[in-house]
Amino acid sequence: KAIAVTLAKEGCSVVACDIDLEGAKQTAAEIEASGGKAMAMKTDVTKENEVQDLVKATIEKYGKIDIMVANAGHAFAAGPFADQKVEDGDKDIGLNMKGVMLCAKAALPNMLERKYGKIIATSSGAAKRGAPGVEAYGAAKAGVGGFCKSLALSVAAQGVNVNSVSP
Repeated sequence: KAIAVTLAKEGCSVVACDIDLEGAKQTAAEIEASGGKAMAMKTDVTKENEVQDLVKATIEKYGKIDIMVANAGHAFAAGPFADQKVEDGDKDIGLNMKGVMLCAKAALPNMLERKYGKIIATSSGAAKRGAPGVEAYGAAKAGVGGFCKSLALSVAAQGVNVNSVSP
């Protein structure tokens, strides 16, 4: 929410997307109440079709995508590693890393066509220093950093900037 509100204050037209549509609607309403432009959309970033729908709707409404912020994240597998469920580790990787990849893949064609765009993905301090009890989360967030570095090298010459941030 804070990222969307800040971008709107800087003059960006925003798509507030969340797996929780009501939360996205509240964010969009707050932005519009402050004089900004926003729309809300329910999106599960682990589902390629929903991410593609998000990008399609954004381009239909605003004509382009200048900035894609991939900020979804959560640690599903938690506690002693030996006791964690493999399925929860899969969810960590799906949301925290695959979600970033799907967002970038969906936004890139519009950016490459225009030779301009910025992709920003949220990693985590757990990616570099580790964090006990959330090993799969840390690994997924480390994957975000590696993915962004590689993608940045692939598309920089075509006008697209890719970075990850680790709050």
